Amino acid sequence: MALTYLSFEKYRWNRTSLTHVMLVSFPSQGHINPLLRLGKLIASKGLLVTFVTTEKPFGKKMRQANEIQDGSLKPVGLGFLRFEFFDDGFSYDDVDNAGLLLTQLEVAGKREIKILVKRYEEKNQPVRCLLNNAFVSWVCDVAEELQIPSAVLWVQSCACFAAYYYYQNQLAKFPTKTEPEIDVEVPFMPLVLKHDEIPSFLHPSSPFSSFADIILQQIERLPTTSSVLIDTFEELERDIIDHMSQVCPEVIINPIGPLFMMAKTTSSDIKGDISDSANQCMDWLDSKEPSSIVYISFGTIVHLKQEQIYEIAHGLLN
Repeated sequence: MALTYLSFEKYRWNRTSLTHVMLVSFPSQGHINPLLRLGKLIASKGLLVTFVTTEKPFGKKMRQANEIQDGSLKPVGLGFLRFEFFDDGFSYDDVDNAGLLLTQLEVAGKREIKILVKRYEEKNQPVRCLLNNAFVSWVCDVAEELQIPSAVLWVQSCACFAAYYYYQNQLAKFPTKTEPEIDVEVPFMPLVLKHDEIPSFLHPSSPFSSFADIILQQIERLPTTSSVLIDTFEELERDIIDHMSQVCPEVIINPIGPLFMMAKTTSSDIKGDISDSANQCMDWLDSKEPSSIVYISFGTIVHLKQEQIYEIAHGLLN
């Protein structure tokens, strides 16, 4: 038994023998969290994971909140995870200029990811797969240039993925500025979708149409991607998963969720927090009866009509 244990430990700590996966995240809390959950899950299976995002605006805060040292390995299950940060050259004093941010991020990101991949190759830790979230779809270009397999994490439902795919490839008629209230007929849904039931970014009235363009760039790059990892599960969306596997056979559709549940089984001291934990909030929650608190979050970006806010309040009250 001792020999078996020692052999296992020797393998576990021989970093060059582990398959190396590099994850690249858009610099936003809502993008970092799910990709880091996936990274921890991958590492726990006996792989070496390098999690990469930008130095600004949150790199310094992430280091402070998590006591992160660049490049230092943290054991996770049978494998390891580490963080790397790069400078995208963008002045975050001009945060309202999203177009400039995205352009600068792509230019600098492509350069810096190539440098990181080369550095680890020289350390005898070659990157075997590049994995990104949808807002940094240019990672697929880097992977294709370096001839490394790539995959994308899709954090919304498979139904939502299908809607973007149908929109990008013009497989269904969607609302337009001249016809903003038309219904959307898609074969992957049992019912016709009303104009306000499609992903909001795709509607012509959305104030965030630029975000739809970013996501559609990922859909456009699917032919260069090996797999789409969707944070869902077959029991919930089996028919849609099967349908999309037939519609876009160029990629493998993999349901891997729910990630937030799986992440509970991996190392909890590795987090992507951009601020210190609000212990007083946790203390307040702990003082309440189990299952007595309802937490509602719409993410970083939300555009609700006053009528919708009233409906939510009414639903909570009743």
